[in-house]
Amino acid sequence: MLINEDNISYINITDTSDKVYGIAYVKKGFKAQLHFHKEPEVYYFIYGSGKLAIEDQLYNIHSPYKLTIKSNEIHAMTPITDYVLLFYVFSKGPFDKINYNYLPSFL
Repeated sequence: MLINEDNISYINITDTSDKVYGIAYVKKGFKAQLHFHKEPEVYYFIYGSGKLAIEDQLYNIHSPYKLTIKSNEIHAMTPITDYVLLFYVFSKGPFDKINYNYLPSFL
């Protein structure tokens, strides 16, 4: 099911107990809230460039690029181009069981 929220749309292509694969379309202006979760996550930047926060570091990421986010690593991403298209992977699911822990800060 396609989820549309403020400046982000995403869909989980595969959503099982042992994996989640999805695609996200993130528009410039998206307010990314810093967060973490137990499950490691992999981002494949397919199109665009984004500002990425991991722990206390900021990075400018340009597609194509693969990034692994470790378990409980604080992170967030917001586009610096008109949009970012990314493919995301969790090695454990389902998606609705992934516990997102949000911090009060935004990127």
